[in-house]
Amino acid sequence: MKKIIMKHFSIGILLLTLLTACDNNAKDPVNSKPIHIAWEDLIPEGASPEALIEKYKIHSYELDDPQREWVLEAMTREWDLAPVNEELDGTIITLTGYIVPLEMDASKVSEFLLVPFLGACVHVPAPPANQLVYVIMNNPIDMPNGYEVFSVTGLMKTESTTSELAESGYQLAGTALEEFDYESLDLDAGIDLSMESVH
Repeated sequence: MKKIIMKHFSIGILLLTLLTACDNNAKDPVNSKPIHIAWEDLIPEGASPEALIEKYKIHSYELDDPQREWVLEAMTREWDLAPVNEELDGTIITLTGYIVPLEMDASKVSEFLLVPFLGACVHVPAPPANQLVYVIMNNPIDMPNGYEVFSVTGLMKTESTTSELAESGYQLAGTALEEFDYESLDLDAGIDLSMESVH
């Protein structure tokens, strides 16, 4: 009886070890392959930014309406606290978007915001925090022209960062960057190739 118990215990330990190894491998930056994600994957279920826009009805205010500024501030406060998708924490991902430079040295950029549409963080309000990724590249990149679309790969963390432009809900330790190939355009990637934004 003792031998049977010990045998089952040993099998249990072995299974636990294998399961733990598989789980660790899923979060291991060295062994993990990048997961190609879309911008909508950054938004947890039930946290759609469209719902917040509808709540404040920012489009119903004229630009010179004094109330618009108050509504805009209230909306921005909520967007800065927009919930993130915790399942992405510690995973290697590839995400496509536009680059808004932050830290620059001559013609090189080491830190930037990756955003889903052209003109984000220029127009007011900026996208919600869960639609902004603060990227720190392991090697500085050449200054983009602002109209190019890039795919960035790296380790994703669900950590908020405050920059001079906006509050971002994600950090990405960038290891690779390449210009987006329009011929292989994935319509499900969630990238907006126009200059439209919420303003």
